[in-house]
Amino acid sequence: NNVHASSQMDSPLASTVRQLVVIMASLHGEIFGKSSSAVAVGGEPQMDPLMLAHLGQVQVAIAAILSPCDQIVGLAHTMQNEQRLRDGCTALSCLCEHNGLGRLAKAGAW
Repeated sequence: NNVHASSQMDSPLASTVRQLVVIMASLHGEIFGKSSSAVAVGGEPQMDPLMLAHLGQVQVAIAAILSPCDQIVGLAHTMQNEQRLRDGCTALSCLCEHNGLGRLAKAGAW
């Protein structure tokens, strides 16, 4: 699912999809609501299975943006296309800003 991995310029659709992933990675708080099926993760508060599924899917989407790493970094290094690397790093930063390692690990295994 590495859309345009080797291309120098992305399509407008690919760029828009990456921006959507950034937005999805920045979602946090009570937007998922409270659930009676929430599960505790280490020392963190209980988490809703819907939130775990969301975080897991966002992790998969970020991995797709940044794969294959050598090509993505190479394109950015030669200044042919740095936007994909920037979008992937922004999404990863947003995801990590509001979620601890325990939560992200639990979501990745979900």
